[in-house]
Amino acid sequence: MSWIYVTEAGARLGLREGRYVISREHEVLAEVPSEIVEGVTVIDAVQVSSRAIVDFLARDIPVTWLSTTGKFFGRLQSTSAQDMSRVKEQFVRAEDAAFCLDLARLTVFRKIYNQRAILRSYNRRAGNSLVQQTYDQIRILADKLHTAKTVDEVMGYEGAVARLYFRALSEFLPEEFRFEKRTRQPPTDPFNSMLSFGYTLLMYDFYSAIERTRHRQTLIGPVPGAAAYRVDRLEDEHALAHACRIEIEIQILRQTERGFPREDRLIV
Repeated sequence: MSWIYVTEAGARLGLREGRYVISREHEVLAEVPSEIVEGVTVIDAVQVSSRAIVDFLARDIPVTWLSTTGKFFGRLQSTSAQDMSRVKEQFVRAEDAAFCLDLARLTVFRKIYNQRAILRSYNRRAGNSLVQQTYDQIRILADKLHTAKTVDEVMGYEGAVARLYFRALSEFLPEEFRFEKRTRQPPTDPFNSMLSFGYTLLMYDFYSAIERTRHRQTLIGPVPGAAAYRVDRLEDEHALAHACRIEIEIQILRQTERGFPREDRLIV
């Protein structure tokens, strides 16, 4: 299955003969078969045809509108029936401290596992001793995760690993893209900016999927003013976003060195 992102200002998303067509000024940029699409995210000034909107609703395909800075404007989603017995069971389990702790441990362990996999994969080529040292430190913290007695302790281990991980992650980047630590709201460097934007896209992808099942979060409790249903599994996918950012930065640098112009848009 695929998720469509349209980031080209002035682009149009329409439907033609069972395919979603992305065009701009009569130029077709991409075509995607409708049967493989599970969600759509559009940025700013992108037009979506009424035929496409009706088809999205009929197929239960959510559409999310974001600004170029990641601000959430809203979502179009059909009112499909929900299994309320499952919703009830989720809220019952959310009050079970032992269940929440086990789930928190599992979620954070999987995130740490993915982070270690990213460091190990890139360091096979780099052979960086600092990264290897960090990898070993993360393994020690991961081994201690099962001893955590509360969700707060689990999140403490997650934070400690994150600080180590981001320090090592920067070692793989070209010099001009390196950073000292993870920063947000606002990000203070190009790489952190791309990570934040990638997280925004990823979060709303998961949000749309989870909205269909009304999953309740367990890692972070209810937050006043925030969405009632959030996504714990997003933690598992952060390392994937990091790997994508690294590859994009490296490809941009290589193309620039070869004299290729930088594109104003990125098609993934």
